[in-house]
Amino acid sequence: MLTNHQAARFSESLTIANQFGELARVASWLEQITQPHQLSENTVFKLELVLNEALPNIISYAYPDQLHHEILIRLEDKVDYVLLEIIDDGLAFNPFAAVPLPERLSLEASSINGRGIHLIKSFTEKQDYQRINNTNIMRVTIRKSPEPRKHLDPSLA
Repeated sequence: MLTNHQAARFSESLTIANQFGELARVASWLEQITQPHQLSENTVFKLELVLNEALPNIISYAYPDQLHHEILIRLEDKVDYVLLEIIDDGLAFNPFAAVPLPERLSLEASSINGRGIHLIKSFTEKQDYQRINNTNIMRVTIRKSPEPRKHLDPSLA
């Protein structure tokens, strides 16, 4: 059973601007904080997927004023899972309240729009959204995969 009362093994955060150029910094940050803690490749893949789906949508759609805004990303490593929070001051939007997409019979009849929310739900154990003081708070829980992360031996490269 997953509870939010388990002690964090590590807790890290990163604040980025609402600009697409910041996505490379997010990828680098994630690599820097997950590698030393030996999170499995599968767990890191799920974290990357959530960030790569959520952040571009926040940057694209949450800020109609085109001004500078900050997005806070928090990651907590618990014993059995990782908790990822994305906090922004954009327009209110609960991604988890969106209507599920209908199943399509063919690739030609399908649309790529809205698939990111489905992917996030599919790759996370628990999802939560809150709107507090004009701030969106999206939380997802990712159950850790048991296998350790494999590191390449530099002498083999």
